[in-house]
This record gives sequence, C-alpha cells and structure tokens, in this order.
Amino acid sequence: MYKSIFLFLSMISLSINSFAQSKNVLKDPDFENNNNEWTILNVGDYQTEVVKSGSVAIKVSQVTPRFSGITQTIAFPERINRVEVSGWMKTENVVRGFSPYWMACIAVEIQDEYGQLAKEEVSLVGQQKGSTGWTFYKNSYEISKGASQIKVFGFLSNCTGTVWFDDLKVFFFNEAGDTLAAGLKSIEGNKLPQYSKNQLQSDYLEMISYLKSHPALYEFTSEKEFEKLISLQYNKIKDSLNLTEFYSICSPVVSKAGCSHTLLIDRRLSILPASSFFPLHVYFENERMYVVKSNEIISELTPGSEIIEMNGKPVSEIYSMIYNSIPADGYNNSGKLWYLNNSFSYFYALYYGAQERYTLKYKPYNKEEVKHVP
Repeated sequence: MYKSIFLFLSMISLSINSFAQSKNVLKDPDFENNNNEWTILNVGDYQTEVVKSGSVAIKVSQVTPRFSGITQTIAFPERINRVEVSGWMKTENVVRGFSPYWMACIAVEIQDEYGQLAKEEVSLVGQQKGSTGWTFYKNSYEISKGASQIKVFGFLSNCTGTVWFDDLKVFFFNEAGDTLAAGLKSIEGNKLPQYSKNQLQSDYLEMISYLKSHPALYEFTSEKEFEKLISLQYNKIKDSLNLTEFYSICSPVVSKAGCSHTLLIDRRLSILPASSFFPLHVYFENERMYVVKSNEIISELTPGSEIIEMNGKPVSEIYSMIYNSIPADGYNNSGKLWYLNNSFSYFYALYYGAQERYTLKYKPYNKEEVKHVP
C-alpha cells in the first residue's frame, strides 16, 4: 500500500518536473515586456484593458480588410521532430473576408532557411469570426527535412473587426518526446551572399518569361515601353549582386504590369527580428516623410518631425525607389501610397536591407533647424 502511494507520488513529481522544464521558445509570449520581440504588420497594440492573464495583451483592430497583426520567427534546433503551438484569442465583430479562411487566426508557417514555405501552405492553429470570449487553441505539426524555422502569426487575415491575443506558446520536441530549446540563427543584416552575373541574368530572364504569360501585360504600358524597361533593368546586372540589390532591379519591371496581384515576395525578411526594421511609424505627404508615432528607441523624433535623410540617402530618393516599385492596379496611385504609409519599414528593408542602426537627419515639428540622430 505505502509502496504504491510512494510510486504514485513519484510519478506526479516526475510529471510536474518535466512540465516545469518545458521551454516556451517564444520571446515575450505574454506581451508583458513590450520589448520589440514581435513584429507588427500594419496594426497591433500592446494594451491593458482586455487581457487573459497578467496585465498586457495584443489588440488588432481594423475597419478595412488587410493582413494585420503580429509575427515572430524562431529557428529550429537540431533533432527536432515536432512542434506544438497554442494560445488564447478573443474576437469582437470579426467579419470574414472573401476567402473562407480570412478571419481572425493564430497560424504558423514552417519555413526553410530563406523564409520560403517548407510546407505547402500556412497551417492554422485556430481561427474565428464574429464575437467570442477568450478561447484556447492548440495544434501540433511534424517537422520534415529541410525545415529551418517556424513563423508564428496572430492576425486579422484580410478581414475586419477586433481580435486580442494572449499567452502564446511554442514547444519543440525531439523524436523521444523531450522538449528542446530554440535553435541558433546567425542573422547579419547586410552580409548577404553574392550571386554571379550569369546566375542573376538567367533568373532575370526566367522571371520575364513568367511575367509575359500575364493575360493583360500591356494594358497600361505599351509593349515597346515595356521591352525598353526590361532591357534597361537587365543591363544593370553588370557584376555579382546580393538578393537585396537584385530585388531592386527586378521589382520595377514587375510593378509595371499594373496588377496588384502580380508582385515579387521576398520571404527572407521573415527570419529577421523586429529590431532589424525601422522602428518609427511614418507618413508620406507630397513625397516628404513625417513621424506619426514616436517610441523609446528613437525618442528624439516626436510626432510631426520631418525626416529628410536616412542613412545618408535623401528621403526623396528613397520615396522614388520604393513608390515606383510598389504594384498597383492600373493608375491607382493612392493604393501605392497606402501601402507605403502602412508598411514603410517592410519596404525599406526590401530595397535597402535590414539595418543594425539608423542615422537620421530631421527637422523637429514646426522648426527649420536640422538635427541628427545619433
């Protein structure tokens, strides 16, 4: 009898110890630290009014359908066999988008080392529409060969309404069922591999071949003008380049198609931490850049400050490079400006690379005096 009780208590103790040693590999999983570990796309606020536990949760709210929310990418360790993802979600007046999958969701992408999908599609942990109380969602995924990392999403997926996220968890397991710590990822913003001139020219021509299968390629640009641009960009490949440089050559050609559904996606950015992206929310008006919302990272720039130079490049040059390469339907210039104002940090990293630091030249609000950071 006593022996049985002892064995039973020992099993409970072993179970508790094993659970205690399980490591949630997400950084700031309950959002209590607000330490820039999560990347916010379009909208997402750390708030204290509605929480599942603790004092902070993430709120994503929008009245226009778009893909908005939070993401975090974690590298896989060696010998990983399975990943388990869970979290809490609460919704209010979420109206589903055109696709049956466009709702509030917790989801994951299993990616290779370049941020490309290692599985064929995004995997849902849980999704919801309408108004619901705090609901717990959980799912697990087998990890196949070639997968290097997992990207976790808390999103309003091209839909409207409000969603809150709290207490997200990701656990890694080996084949024996033991939990593993996160893997190590060497992220060096601008130290990108170079590709030979021949490789880049071959890829460029392959891209053009795919692009010419577009059913209305010359609807907004004449064939003669399009061919002239194709040759102009091709001739810019004079030597080896990294992918960021190559992307800036290819994207103006793709955007010339005048189709918002025809675009180049560079998933390499998904492997970078949020701290790699420009930290200020900015707004463009008449090709000039103004700070909308400041933060503690660059506290000198208060709302209304005008940034006139970034890392030695005039804002006018940066604006021209990015704006002219954003895809839009036909002559819909307002759509280009909307994307630029809502996702400037993303586009800047696409065309200029993720930076470890930013040097800025700016004018404080309502002043002509030019200042510098740092």
